[in-house]
Amino acid sequence: MQPQSKRGWEPAKLGEYFQIKHGFAFKGEYFAGTGPYVLLTAGNFDEKGGLRLKGEKEKYYTGAFP
Repeated sequence: MQPQSKRGWEPAKLGEYFQIKHGFAFKGEYFAGTGPYVLLTAGNFDEKGGLRLKGEKEKYYTGAFP
């Protein structure tokens, strides 16, 4: 068992939970300030590891995707 962080989260590799598919072009008309899916880009990931969310500046995607 891995040690928990200060927030109670256990470190894990993202690939244990989902797969990333490259090459899908998200259509700008479906970007929104709220929605069911957070739109993650390369800027959301720290090069040393970890996820950086943007709080109120986060973008969401409301369109269909594969």
